[in-house]
Amino acid sequence: MLRLKKLKLRSSIGSCFFFFLCAGAVYAQIAARLPELKQQINIHDGQIGSLLFCMGVGSLLGFLLAGSLCRFFESKWLLRVSCISLLIVSILIGFASSFEFLCVFFFLLGLSTGIYDVCMNTQAINLELTFKQNYLSLMHACYSIGCLLGSFLSASLAFASFSLGLSFSLVGIVFFLCLSITADISYK
Repeated sequence: MLRLKKLKLRSSIGSCFFFFLCAGAVYAQIAARLPELKQQINIHDGQIGSLLFCMGVGSLLGFLLAGSLCRFFESKWLLRVSCISLLIVSILIGFASSFEFLCVFFFLLGLSTGIYDVCMNTQAINLELTFKQNYLSLMHACYSIGCLLGSFLSASLAFASFSLGLSFSLVGIVFFLCLSITADISYK
């Protein structure tokens, strides 16, 4: 029985670890390649500010919607859906051909991130409540590790002259594969 509980704990920690790591990696990947994105679409600094504003509006809406959505759907399900959405939108950003598409994609990125953030923190808190140990700071450290990983991957792919679309796709596919094998988080 104790062995089964330890296995469940490890599986749950690993799942939470993945979701925090993924969030950090996607964010850092986009931030690291923002100058190249600016050049690819031929936009100026003011338009970058507009993109970040669109992302902020999307995030705010995501944060506001997440609570209501969690009343109708389990947060573990919403976490997986918002993770898939986050990965798809990050890939689309790499292939954007106009400022207008980027505005839509950055809004959707913010929306996905807002819902994703609430759900992954909910899962980490549920992990703490279930196993009576502190995990939230560890999970936020995983986010930071994800930022390091995302910026390293992004810089490496840029150094190897990979296009934005290809590099965002490669990172997205790796995280899709990891998502498909990540153990299910068994909390509501």
